[in-house]
Amino acid sequence: HFIILLLSGLMISRDISVGFWNIDGLYYRVGNQRLCKIKELESKVNSFDIICLAETHCGYNDVINFDGYKFFVNVRPKNPRAKKHSGGLAIGFREHLLPGLTLLPRVNSEIMWVKVDKMFFNLEEDLYLGVVYISSNNSSFSSKRDNIFEILEKDLSTYSKLGKCLVCGDFNAHTGTEDDYCSFDEFDLPSIPGDYIQDLTMPRNNLDSKCTDAHGKQLLSLCKGSGLRIINGRLLGNYLGNYTCFNHTGSPSVIDYMLNVPALFPTIHSFHVHDPTPYSIHCILSLVINTKKLHIPTPSSRGKLDPKPTTYKWMEGDDHRYQRA
Repeated sequence: HFIILLLSGLMISRDISVGFWNIDGLYYRVGNQRLCKIKELESKVNSFDIICLAETHCGYNDVINFDGYKFFVNVRPKNPRAKKHSGGLAIGFREHLLPGLTLLPRVNSEIMWVKVDKMFFNLEEDLYLGVVYISSNNSSFSSKRDNIFEILEKDLSTYSKLGKCLVCGDFNAHTGTEDDYCSFDEFDLPSIPGDYIQDLTMPRNNLDSKCTDAHGKQLLSLCKGSGLRIINGRLLGNYLGNYTCFNHTGSPSVIDYMLNVPALFPTIHSFHVHDPTPYSIHCILSLVINTKKLHIPTPSSRGKLDPKPTTYKWMEGDDHRYQRA
């Protein structure tokens, strides 16, 4: 946030910084101590207004305490044969921003949604922020879960009618540099409706040279159907499409993404894939959304003032009155 002082009042901008991290387990143990990873990276987490976490492995009794933030969790039901929870999501808000943020109903353990209020943040439209975790195809949970891509597409269909959408998550998807838009979109075809919005050609970079896999194809299809575009490899701070995951056994890859609609791209100040940490094989992803500046008149600017005189004409007796003053 920043403030500009003008003669007519204050210009306040409530820019929004959003971070996403597949934390690979919120807690870790050192001896008998159970330590929280976000507290080990306090300075980095503190740079975000909204922090979204995937694979928290939290249970129903876990409460995330972090100074200055309010966290909400979405717990994946535990397999009766497992020793601990797997998966799980969490979203943390700066406490002073809570009036402008609304957590939406949680209907699936793999997706969370937040409404970012346009009036509070001075946005053109309400912003709907989604966080998602899609387990890999070789995960034992994948054969039992719902089709998260289908659920996400339905959610996007609903929320895109109410405002703009931004999605972040670990999709476990390799997309290469394949188009996430309809590359042969011909606007002048007679069968195209008059209110149809033409896809824009938006090349992107990706250091991950792996072939597009099944999840990648589903993600690209989701983008084409919903109008969302992959942010990775397209904006200042991440033109190369840097790796987001450094697997212990394989080569690094890009499987964590942020997505939004093309209309929001000009409002994003920067997008970053942060350096790896010892606490997860996944990197933190972050962006900053520029909001409109809000003008707040100061008390002195609310009333009209007489202009300052350029000259002063002395009258008889003014010299004595000046001396007495």
